[in-house]
Amino acid sequence: MWRYVWSLLLLFVVCKDTIFMAKSAAILLPSQTGVDDSVCSAPDPSLNYKPVIGILTHPGDGATGRLNNDTNASYIAASYVKLAEAGGARVVPLIYNEPEELLFQKLELVNGVIFTGGWAKKGLYFDVVKKIFTRALERNDGGEHFPVYAICLGFELLTMIISQNTDIFEKVDAKNAASSLQFVEIVSIQGTVFQRFPPELLKKLTTDCLVMQNHQFGISPDNFEGNIALSRFFKIVTTCLDGNRKAYVSTVQSKTYPVTGFQWHPEKNAFEWGSSKIPHSEDAVHVTQLIANYLVGEARKSQNRPSPEKVLSNLIYNYKPTYCGYEGKVLLFVCLEEASMGRIMEWAARSNHLGGVPRKAVITAVGAFARAVANLCNKTTVHSADTLMTLVRSRPPGVPLITVSNHMSTLDDPVMWGGFKGLLSLDPELARWVLAAEDICFKNPVFSYIFRTGKCIPITRGGGIYQEHMSEALERLKDGSWLHTFPEGKVFQEDVPIRRLKWGTASLIARCPVTPIVLPIIHRGFDEMMPEKYIYGRRPPLPLWNKNLKVVVGEPIEFDVPMMVETAVSASSGHVTASLQEAKWPVLSSAGRKLDETAQRYLYTALSEKIQSSLETLRLLAKRL
Repeated sequence: MWRYVWSLLLLFVVCKDTIFMAKSAAILLPSQTGVDDSVCSAPDPSLNYKPVIGILTHPGDGATGRLNNDTNASYIAASYVKLAEAGGARVVPLIYNEPEELLFQKLELVNGVIFTGGWAKKGLYFDVVKKIFTRALERNDGGEHFPVYAICLGFELLTMIISQNTDIFEKVDAKNAASSLQFVEIVSIQGTVFQRFPPELLKKLTTDCLVMQNHQFGISPDNFEGNIALSRFFKIVTTCLDGNRKAYVSTVQSKTYPVTGFQWHPEKNAFEWGSSKIPHSEDAVHVTQLIANYLVGEARKSQNRPSPEKVLSNLIYNYKPTYCGYEGKVLLFVCLEEASMGRIMEWAARSNHLGGVPRKAVITAVGAFARAVANLCNKTTVHSADTLMTLVRSRPPGVPLITVSNHMSTLDDPVMWGGFKGLLSLDPELARWVLAAEDICFKNPVFSYIFRTGKCIPITRGGGIYQEHMSEALERLKDGSWLHTFPEGKVFQEDVPIRRLKWGTASLIARCPVTPIVLPIIHRGFDEMMPEKYIYGRRPPLPLWNKNLKVVVGEPIEFDVPMMVETAVSASSGHVTASLQEAKWPVLSSAGRKLDETAQRYLYTALSEKIQSSLETLRLLAKRL
């Protein structure tokens, strides 16, 4: 009997479990649940879901000069870009050697900054890091949440800046090696980069080699804590042991600011393959992802919301990446020597672009505007106009023409050409090429297209004489074209002697296979037509009228380039300074001689002084006319 009882009980339990499983496995439609899940929860309005990270470029090309030996080149290792993107952010490159005004305009577009690894610890790079770091602290003090990630060199630079001691680091044996991290016991990880790490991964960080080291310098915990400024600003979160079992600080977190410093490389685990020592395990890649998440999570707290148009025109996607290796033997870098919107639209400057229709339309429209401003709205007098007209129309074939002038307003070009009779300002074939400031004329795709089709070549002020845009100008001269330059480099509205000239024009003269005809031009009154400070210290929205404008054309400047080259080579013999050794300009071949950087400097100085003297003589003549 008991056997039957137990059988019934067993049958009851089995049936009950079966019924329960059947109910659990039942798939119900949303309409059957009685719950409306068609509406997602609203995003947190206090967070920025389109954060942008600024990454400061590093001097060089990242490949010891194999890709670009221009002294003005700079780069960002692609792994840093991917680190920010892995966390859900976009990247704006902050080019360390671009004009400071432009650099800080870009800084206003971002919600956080990364200082990368590298080698540059002094000079302009150090100064720029210091200025950006100071600005980041000011933004945080002003109520904005603005995070900073300082990795390897970046950590070293911040340590030097805060401690005010550039010799605070000592040698360590941590080159190309993976290691673990040792957490400081008395420090909580809450509020640090490790706060969301799973406990199991935190434990593995202390026992497994999950982080990549690649540096020669470190600072011991005792020396770090012994520096009052450092111990007040940072708390030590982790330390590491080098190859000689010597302890050094490896992760720090600011006590009052969202600033994190790493003396290891969180970006390498997931995105670099150039060394067999880089850990690529699932745990190691997880470390990279969590580090990226923390950075971007902090950036989302930023309330900075710049216009989408400005952000889009400055994103790193506007730059051409350069691959400097394959098969994991050499790292992938994003090189920035071809960075500008103007360079990207070089195709728009070609004469055969859309059959030449856009160029003709732009040149005609701008020329009509120039003639109206010069002749209808104002009175323009041109002296010795035939000199220029003859050279533009009938100089020997293949001989380039460079006109040089003072720079009194942002409308010097094209209005000065509107005063010449004939089709000088209206004919696309006769119209000049001109060097135009990249940060003013090429701010966005629309401006870039208009100025490109209008025969303008973008120039990066402060970008050096060997920047890519200067090579483009040189190509136009090799074609025998007419190029106009403003060798003073910026607008000067004071009635004072011509200032020391930039070397760009001189370098074009020296580098051109056929010595160009160089014609000086001085104009006056343009400062009254378009004053720099008119209403509330700003330019007027339109050119002013009823002004007397004057354009004075001089005589061509005679250059004996071969003789000047010989003089430069002779004068530079034996004169090499440390700064010149570091610069490494490419050797210049001119007039059958090879000139190193020292000789080039002598040559460019001589050429520029001769142009400056001619312009000053013409300026004094124009005052009397």
